[in-house]
Amino acid sequence: CACLSRLALAFLCGGAVPGVASERQIVLLYNEAHVEPTEIAEAKDWTSRIMRDSQIELQWPNCSTRQEQDISDCTEYYDREPLIVQILPSHGSFPDNSTLAWSAVGAHSGNQRAVIFMDRVLKFMDSDRPPFSLGRMLGYVLAHEMGHLLLAQVGHTSRGIMRGCWSVNELAL
Repeated sequence: CACLSRLALAFLCGGAVPGVASERQIVLLYNEAHVEPTEIAEAKDWTSRIMRDSQIELQWPNCSTRQEQDISDCTEYYDREPLIVQILPSHGSFPDNSTLAWSAVGAHSGNQRAVIFMDRVLKFMDSDRPPFSLGRMLGYVLAHEMGHLLLAQVGHTSRGIMRGCWSVNELAL
């Protein structure tokens, strides 16, 4: 891990690096799958807990989907390099059948973007029956994808939140 940045060290090597000041990161979450607000709140809470362990404080402005006109569309945050996450109802034509989400890694400028496929997350919940809520599972998926964006890395680790394939036992840890 010697050649990794401090953020990468914190994320991949297990926890915060002593002496590193907290960083703030804006996350614009667009719930296009219309996941229940209580599940979204729980997902944000779990993601924030995980990121706080890596010395990152998340800010979650209330962003609208195209159907919700009473909430800001959050475009005023675009110049502050937010992470943009869309929760889509379906994977559409995304080719890998086991993928729960996808991140556009490697963009050095502009807004970083990840997409969560809600149909695949629900399928995982139905087939593997983890002993926790949908909100918590979404929090894990959010943290994983945000890890890709913040580290600008496609690869995975052999354990932890950045593991490529998750089992219920690993998630419980």
